[in-house]
Amino acid sequence: MPTDLLRLSDLTPRQVDDILDLAGQLKRHPYLHTDDLAGELVILYYTPPATRERITFADAAEALGATVAVVGPRELARADEPRPARLAQMADTYATMIVARTSDDDLLRLAQHTTIPVVNAHSPSHRPCQALADLLVLRDSLGGLDARRLAYIGDPTESRDLIETAAASAMDIRISPAAGIDPEPALTAARTIADRAGGRVASVIDPAAAAEDADAIYINATTTATIAPIGRAISCYDLAIELLATAATDAVVLHDPPTHPGQCIAPLLVRHPNAKLRSQAENRLPSAKALLLAATDHLAPRDQTLAHAAGQPADGPAGRCASQRCRDRRPQRPTPDDPTTYPRSPTGRSNAC
Repeated sequence: MPTDLLRLSDLTPRQVDDILDLAGQLKRHPYLHTDDLAGELVILYYTPPATRERITFADAAEALGATVAVVGPRELARADEPRPARLAQMADTYATMIVARTSDDDLLRLAQHTTIPVVNAHSPSHRPCQALADLLVLRDSLGGLDARRLAYIGDPTESRDLIETAAASAMDIRISPAAGIDPEPALTAARTIADRAGGRVASVIDPAAAAEDADAIYINATTTATIAPIGRAISCYDLAIELLATAATDAVVLHDPPTHPGQCIAPLLVRHPNAKLRSQAENRLPSAKALLLAATDHLAPRDQTLAHAAGQPADGPAGRCASQRCRDRRPQRPTPDDPTTYPRSPTGRSNAC
């Protein structure tokens, strides 16, 4: 498992399946792993406003027993060095991981300047947590992803993690891009992954052709301008109804968040029996928990997790608290009182901070 989780394509299909399995277990049993991060500090670093990510990951970390510290650019106001580098240096001493909602460049700077895991909550190019939540919806609704057909309507650059991971699961993906959007740069990696996994990624101009016989329809359209390929203005609800008419009988509909009924989508779409918008929102919390556990190498064997869910004690070294196992593997954190850890000033005062 990679130390940093910046995008899902860095994981193998088996690792993604393991994280999805864990997310599903955490959804069914919310009180699993409640002490795995006990005594640990998780830093949440957000440069733009991030309501969903901030609430989701704060709740997830605290539910796993961790203490949360929220840090923004104003708390890192030193002008002599880049802010992400300053945060990374401080976090190395005190924290277990950094969860960041920031630019792609700043994510890389954080990963380069720290030895603890960095988790991407949301960046302009990748959204691993939302992709996991969506994949969990698809897997639960369709009974699996292999050979299933996904129609994606909108800009694929905003859902690279979803498309690339679906391609790795051998799905048949048809992309109907937004007007004026060239999907090829975003689909190059997905096509390579699909060829290797036995899936398919194709770009289709007509949304109805993309949705034909589809098992799932994913709409990434918040205004009529983004769905101009159909040749007329149409609401997302009417678009979904038209596409469902050509899709498979039990096809499901997903929508790229945020979901604001009456603004970016019609309230009727939220209540449509084929729509899984509420499930997408509900899956974010267990998906965030699974990401945090995966980043700290807390993915317990499946039989141990099921035994925990059934109230049975786990035997052997694996039965110990995962947080304790993590601390056993990790070197002891330096302390300001240790003269070998930090340089000291002539007065004897530590320069740790």
